[in-house]
This record gives sequence, structure tokens and C-alpha cells, in this order.
Amino acid sequence: MLVVILAVVILYYSRTKRVVTTTVGTADQPVNLTMYYDLFNDHSNTLYCPCTEIAISYSKIMSINPIFHEICSSLFVSQQWLNLVTTYEEELEELGYHFTSDAFTLLALFCQLTKGTVNDSISNFYASNMVSGYVIEQLVFKSQAQSYIELFKASTTYSFSRALDLMRTVLNGDQVMLGYGSNFYGTVDTTPASASSATPVTFGSQHFTDRATNRTYYCQLNASW
Repeated sequence: MLVVILAVVILYYSRTKRVVTTTVGTADQPVNLTMYYDLFNDHSNTLYCPCTEIAISYSKIMSINPIFHEICSSLFVSQQWLNLVTTYEEELEELGYHFTSDAFTLLALFCQLTKGTVNDSISNFYASNMVSGYVIEQLVFKSQAQSYIELFKASTTYSFSRALDLMRTVLNGDQVMLGYGSNFYGTVDTTPASASSATPVTFGSQHFTDRATNRTYYCQLNASW
């Protein structure tokens, strides 16, 4: 009977997998990246590498370098250029370039809005943390990082669209009359019991005749946002 019991015990332990925990690396000699990859290739299913810090800022592991349209870094949105077109605005209007200074000023404001929105989004992104209690496998990390970047791009685009839509709503809903009279021109009647009026400006109200077909074409565009 004793022999049978011993045989059963030996057979049981011979078929039971033993779990051996081996600690690699010390405070004086920590595991470097090459050692981690070697261990991961040999023990990918059982390797566990805890982190001394469970939260790390995105600014330490990612870098976002936005590329803006070249017009936003050109001379045409600089204060020097804006001052120049403002100084010679009357001469430009005589050449047919109406509201030149206002157009370039608006362009500069759009560039400022774009850069401000993107830079604010980058600052908020860098202020966030990636949280993990253990080392993340490389492919998983790349997948998560790409997801965070796509979310960053979507939220930045949404923030810019909201600011632009708000500007459109205010200008279109309130029907702001510009001082230059580029969208409406006012008519003031000084007679008693009269009312002033504002008439939309029409741009490009002109016609031309095609000599080949002898047809006359009329072109106009109502002022709008």
C-alpha cells in the first residue's frame, strides 16, 4: 500500500507544472530596454514588469509638431504688411482692390485663431497622463498612442469648428453692418415720420457680351458671410 501511495505522489508531482518566479534586475542594475525585449521574446506569456510610476505625462513619451498652412507664416499676415496695405488703401481701391486691408486682417485673424486653437489643444494633451501599472507591449502601446493622436485631431478640429460657427452665427444672425459698408449700406431719410433703411451690397454687378455668340451675361453676388 505504501508503495502505491508513493507511486501516486511521484506521478502527481511529475505531471504538475511548477511555477518558478525569477526576479531580474535590481535597484543598482535595472533592466534596460534590450534586456526587456529579450525577456519578452522568451517569456511573452508570463513576463510581468511592474512600473515604479503608474502615471506618465504624454509630453514625456509623445511629441506633436503641427504644420500650418504656409500663408500663416508668410509676409501677408505680418503687421508690417497690414500697415502697408492700410497706408495705400485708397490707391489700391483705385486699382480695383477694394477692402484689401480688411481682407488681409481677417486672414491674419484666422491664422491666429487656428494657431491658438491647436496650441491650446497640444497643451491640454501634454497635461494628460497615460496610466498603467506595468510595461505595455510595443504593438499595444503603438495602437493606444495612435488612438490618442486621432482623438486629439478630432477634438482640435471640433474646437476650431465651434469657434468658427460661433463667429458665423453672430455675424449672420445679428446682421452686423460693417463700417466700411461692405455688406450693407444705409439710407437715412431726414423727412418727418420716415425710417432709415439698410440695403445689402451686391458685388460684381456687371455684364459682358460674348462676341462669338452675341450673348450678354450678367454676374452678381450678394454680400454674405
